[in-house]
Order: sequence, then C-alpha cells, then structure tokens
Amino acid sequence: MTNWRSRLPEAILEQVDAAVTGARAGDPAGKASLVSMLKSSPKKTLLCVAAALRFEELGHPDIALDMWRSATRFDPRDPDLWRALAERTTGAEARGHRDRARRVAKATSWWKSAKQAYDAERYADALRALRKACRLVPEDKQARWDLLLRLIDAGQLDEAIDRALAIRKDDPSHPHAVDAGRVAAQICWLRGDDDRARELFALYDEESSQAYGFSMLKSHELVAARVRPIEEVASAMHWVARPAPIDVPSPVYHPPFSPPQRTHTVESPPLFVAELRDAEVVEHTGVVMQDDVLVLYDEGMAPDKRQDNMHNYLGWVRGDAAPEAMLSRPFAGAYRVDAAILAGGRAQHNYFHFLLEHLPRLLFAEDLPETRGLPAMVRFHMPSTCVQALEMVLGERRVIPMRPGARYRVERLFVPSMGGLIPDDQRFPIERLMIHPEAVRRVREAFLTRLPPDPSRGGRKIFIPRREGAMRSCSNQSEIQALCEARGFEVVDPAALDFAQQVDLFAHAETVVTTVGAAQTNATFMPEGSRMLCLWGESVPPHYFAGLARVVGMDMTFVRGDQILGSHADPLHRDFRVDPRRFLEALERPAQHDVLEARAS
Repeated sequence: MTNWRSRLPEAILEQVDAAVTGARAGDPAGKASLVSMLKSSPKKTLLCVAAALRFEELGHPDIALDMWRSATRFDPRDPDLWRALAERTTGAEARGHRDRARRVAKATSWWKSAKQAYDAERYADALRALRKACRLVPEDKQARWDLLLRLIDAGQLDEAIDRALAIRKDDPSHPHAVDAGRVAAQICWLRGDDDRARELFALYDEESSQAYGFSMLKSHELVAARVRPIEEVASAMHWVARPAPIDVPSPVYHPPFSPPQRTHTVESPPLFVAELRDAEVVEHTGVVMQDDVLVLYDEGMAPDKRQDNMHNYLGWVRGDAAPEAMLSRPFAGAYRVDAAILAGGRAQHNYFHFLLEHLPRLLFAEDLPETRGLPAMVRFHMPSTCVQALEMVLGERRVIPMRPGARYRVERLFVPSMGGLIPDDQRFPIERLMIHPEAVRRVREAFLTRLPPDPSRGGRKIFIPRREGAMRSCSNQSEIQALCEARGFEVVDPAALDFAQQVDLFAHAETVVTTVGAAQTNATFMPEGSRMLCLWGESVPPHYFAGLARVVGMDMTFVRGDQILGSHADPLHRDFRVDPRRFLEALERPAQHDVLEARAS
C-alpha cells in the first residue's frame, strides 16, 4: 500500500486540513475554501489526495472516495491512484480499478519508449510505442492527442487528419477538442487543400470564441504568405557572429546519470543586424512581413524549428522550392514609423527569454552608427524587472510599445537576430537548445560595468526559496533551507528586489542555492569561480543553463530529486523531493569550472 503521506508536502496537508475540518462541520466557508483551492491550484491531484486522507481520518469515507476519484481525473496516468481506488472499493468496481492500474503501468513504459524514440528521430518506433499505449488505455485522452502530433511530425497526414477530426466530432469533452480543429486546418494546409483549411480555421475560431470568449478572425484576416529568409530581402546585413560549431555541455548532475550525459556540438544561430526597407511588424509577436512575404528572422519561426504556438502563425510552412505559411494579420491599418530597431517579440514577457534572447538584440544594434538614437520596438506589456533592465541600456532611445491587434509599417527597420536557440517547443531536442556565448558576454558587460562588483562585499551565500504553490517545487524546501541557514546562507526572494538589486546580489554571490526556474537566469551576473546548486526533479534537463554557466566560468550543479507522482498530470511540471544527504554531498563537493574562453584558447 502506498504511503501517501510521504508523498505530500507538509504545506499541502496544512492547507487542506482547516478547509476539510470546516467542510466536515458544515461550515460553508470551509467548503468554499476547499473548492477554491481545487480550482486555483496547479497541484489539484495532491490537494484531492490530502483532502481524501483527511476525510478518512474524520470518518467520512464516502466524501473521501469522491476525492480519490477526482484525483484520478486530474492525473489518470498515476497507477498508484487507481490502486488506491481499488483498495477502497469492492466487486466489479475494484476489479476495474486494478485492471486500469495494471494497464496504466504498462502504458507508462511505452510512453517513455516513445519519447526516447522521438528524441532520437526514430519516428516509426515512436508511433509504434504510442499506438501500443493507446490500445492499453483507450480512455487516456492525452495519449490520443500525443499520437496525433507525432503522426504529423512523421508526415503521416492522412491518418493525422482522420484522428484530428475524430477528436473534434466523436469526443467533444476531449480537453483538446477545440484545438483539434486548428490542427485539422493546419494539416489541410500542409496537404494543399487551402479551401478546406480556411473553412476549418473559421470553424476553429468560432468554437474557440465559444470556449474561451475570444475570436481572432473577427479582427484578423488569413494571409497565405510566401516565406523568404531575411538575407534575401534585407537591404543590408551587418554580421555580429556567423554560425559556428559550439559545444553545448551536458549539465552537471548529482547524483550523476549512468551512463554519463555527453556534450553536444551544435551549429550556433547567426548573430546579425538586418536592415529592411518598407517592412511591417505584425502585432507584439514581432512577426515581420514585406507585403505578402513572411520574413523569417529568428529560430522560432524557421521552417525546420517551427514555433506552432505563435499567436499569428497559424499554418505550418509547406513546400520546399517556394515555401508558404498561413498567418493571421489584423485588419487594422498600420502605424507609420520612420525608422526603428525591433528589439522585442515572442516570449518577451518572460524574464529568461527577455534577458538572454531579446535584450541582446538591442546590444547588437549598438554596433551600428546608423542605429544611434533610433527608438526600440518592444512588447507592450512586460514585467517591471524587464522594463527596468531595458531602461538601463536604452540611453536616449525612446520606446515604441507594440500593441496586440496593431500593425507597424516601418520605412527603415533594423532587425537584430535573437541571442539564442530556445524555441518553446517540446519537439525540439533539448540538447540542441543553447544561449549564444556572445549574447551572454554582451549582457554581462552591459550591466556589470554599470554596477561593478565590490570585492569587499563578495562571498555571499544565498538561498532562494520558490514561492508556495508554484509548479515544479521542492516539497521539502523548508528542510533544505534549514540546512543552508545552518551553514551561513542568507534567504533572499529576488521577486522583492528591483532589477539593479538582483544584479548586485548575484554579482557578489559566491554560492547560490535555488530551484530550477527563472532565478537561474541571474547566474549571468555571478563571478567567475562561483557556484549555483539547482534543485531539480528530472523534468527539465536544462542544457542551455549549463552552457550559460560555462560561458560565465562558474559551477552549476543540478541536485536531482525524486518526482512526486500525482503532483501534476504533466511530468514536466511535477514537484519533487530532494534527499538532504544528496544535497549536502553536492554542497560539499569541490567546485568544477568549465570556462568557454579557456577551452577555446
């Protein structure tokens, strides 16, 4: 029998206890509190389990059973949850739950095999494994969706569209039922059935409007755009760094994997500033067009590294000799701009993407005398820390905030390339993700020269807690924090600091302990020879952070924890528990530094 209490963080148990006690006493506030927690928390499965255990303790097995059933709805891929239901039911229902647990356990091995095959680009093997998993658990709606996406990647479009339309028609309760209409339209577009694609896009927009209250096509038009690389349409190309083989190191793990992870050599993205005449920037996503030509200027829009979650980018690129893409473009007329630098776009609201992909674009543009004094086009909404960082490097430049639903016609547009290769697409091999070393160097120089470290204030040891309720949390964070505090660590929440204070904090840090997340971005400002220990649940193998550490010349070690099944349906976002003994071993291990410049020389 599973020891569920060992899998539940104390914070979850305490959070649920008061609400369950109140609900049991008939207190409406207690019931409302429990319902509110379930609606708002990303840890719905754990909350249901904690509530079920507490209702059992208080003598309410019927309510507890309902909570166990809710837990399986939130995470149907945890066989232990089905076993728990089997232990609490009888007869045919119990046999059904035991059978489901057995099938889910077998399907899990096929899902893992499918991912390994897919990462190795063995699409036929991946599809074979996914089909076996789907046969084992035909009730699993996510499995049907995963198989659909893999069919598209393998080019099996006939079967893919049949499955997409079946999801829409036969299973309207499917969590991806609305999105299946969009995917069906995209498949028709790939096959060259433009009329059917437009029909399905319109139907998808109608269903999306009903489901989410938002219609894109009421204010946008569908545009079939020819695709041309920026080098072919630019009036001038100013090169910062041409593509070159760069080693992307494997992260340093504790305990290490067996067999050990290896370093991957990839071709770096080109760094340049392209000059375009009479170009148009479409909305705040940074999509650039010239009439009916889509200019692909970053890795997120490139045909072989497509960014399918782009707001405007509806149809995947088709064709080789004369490639085309389908986009949505606002009907609204364009704002007129004489000259500007495009320094923003997709994911700019994210601190990591802003600091290491978008901000370097403005720094690259500073190399050109002709861009001096030109305004910077950035996303309209950004967090305050991103705004503060931007203001520090703007100088006398003004900002043109790109608004949703707007088009900007620019007579002379300077388009710098992005500073890395980080598309938010799980199909892109994680070991090929990278931050360009030149982008890291530019950002370090831009801020450390403005806020020079003071050696007399160096050597700080910092523990950064992850906010309560966040996904991918360390369930025994308080235990790890206590170990750090006993060894002289300060506890600091970067969210309470402005950007300049964060740079100052990390520039004077000797050792930082944090959970994998956006806070790691600030390793950019740490001194050479420093170290960062990152608590991690094996859900996000972060090669690009390892590359960042190597450019800085610091030691970044990922302390592996055990994932907590049931904390989230998606393994990518599950919580984890770090063994305190492992953590202390990593903390006391001699630092390992891998400096890019030293290797290059």
